[in-house]
Amino acid sequence: FVDVDRVATRDEVAQLTHDFDLMADRIGSAQSALERKVADRTKALGRANMELKLIATRDPLTGIPGRRHLASEIDARLAVLGGEGHYLLVFDVDHLQRVNAVHGDETGDRALINIANGIAALLRDGDLCGRIGGAEFAAFVRADSEAEAMNVAERVRTGLYGLETPGRYGEMIRVTVSAGVTGAVAGDRFEAMLVRADAALQEAKRGGRDRAAWHRAGGRRQDVAAHTG
Repeated sequence: FVDVDRVATRDEVAQLTHDFDLMADRIGSAQSALERKVADRTKALGRANMELKLIATRDPLTGIPGRRHLASEIDARLAVLGGEGHYLLVFDVDHLQRVNAVHGDETGDRALINIANGIAALLRDGDLCGRIGGAEFAAFVRADSEAEAMNVAERVRTGLYGLETPGRYGEMIRVTVSAGVTGAVAGDRFEAMLVRADAALQEAKRGGRDRAAWHRAGGRRQDVAAHTG
């Protein structure tokens, strides 16, 4: 016995097939739209992560590596390559507070940006540099001797002479830098090298600024030689 009321007609079957196909298309479209949104969101998160990484590793004013990132990179190189043939150069902008007082902090910031770009441009491929705070910058270089390391410091120091920054009243101002240099020893790390390089930097300042000074590592006695341009 067959209940004829419950037998679907051809038209009903066709309608059901049409409705099913329409529903499948809608589900497929919704899924594609969701996949596109997920892909777009993934790309946006990737860009955001890259931006956060740059913020974490780069100095926000100058755009070159910041102290923490520079220290990490230097320590990694020292751990793998050892201390021999590696040198830390520290540069400090002379009398930046005077520039800020006369021409304003914005001019001082522009001078720091120029100095940062200048140091990065004057170093060689494979050298590292970064801003380690205030008006201080550091570079980590390879050299065959103390004399070569000092020559690198001198090349950077004198090369920065040509940089000019517009002052408050339209005149162009120039700033100089003092430098301290030290060589790495076995088992060295960035912070230990920085202490020695900074000691040499202070000697350069006491000697009249706008010069580079060497700090001899490996002994208790500090032996500093100043090199003036």
